Amino acid sequence: MAHAPVFEGEVDDAGQLRVFDLDRFKRYLLNSLKGGRVRIVVSREKKVRSLEQNGYYHAVVVDLLAEKIGYTHDEMHDALKLKFLLKENFGKPPTLGSTKELSTVEFEELMARIREWAVTELDGFLIPLPNEVEVTE
Repeated sequence: MAHAPVFEGEVDDAGQLRVFDLDRFKRYLLNSLKGGRVRIVVSREKKVRSLEQNGYYHAVVVDLLAEKIGYTHDEMHDALKLKFLLKENFGKPPTLGSTKELSTVEFEELMARIREWAVTELDGFLIPLPNEVEVTE
């Protein structure tokens, strides 16, 4: 399976596309696609989980649950991925999703599901919300 590079840009109010790294884009067209038919796919940029969300997840959610259950940090992270990010692949072996692939909204939805699971399955164990705890480095 071939992988095409991703180019970022923005569309102005007149509907004109401005490619951010135009030189790189032109080099790719000239060196890799010259003379051939192409398919153009344009989509809105997906805002991936923030550094703050990632910090909260690892320092609060994973660490508190690891301490409660008796796992290491990495074991707890893996267990959460197995529980909440397992992808069924219609007859193929299942795969694990990654928190890195989630948008900011998807990531917060995952955190809400984990907090709900902790309350219902771990005898009322409460994980503080992001605004209820300060994450320090």
